[in-house]
Amino acid sequence: MSDPKNGWLYAFRGTERARIKSEREALDVIDEHKRRTPVGKEPLFLILAPREISTEFKRKTKDEYISWFKDAPFQFDDPFAPIQ
Repeated sequence: MSDPKNGWLYAFRGTERARIKSEREALDVIDEHKRRTPVGKEPLFLILAPREISTEFKRKTKDEYISWFKDAPFQFDDPFAPIQ
């Protein structure tokens, strides 16, 4: 899950929402979701970019997320991305 205000990634640990701050934490979330996904299926990680123009969600942050999720299906939902 990502925060629509700043683009930070979060995962639920029990009932607590914990920010994902490292590649290791992201890989743990990916592994957990893969284990819970039925055989023959794969989870898709949808990363929501901020819904407001934000200085927090910079190119560096996006590039970091891309490297963390490189081996898992993912995409960004970015309302400010150029139309392709």
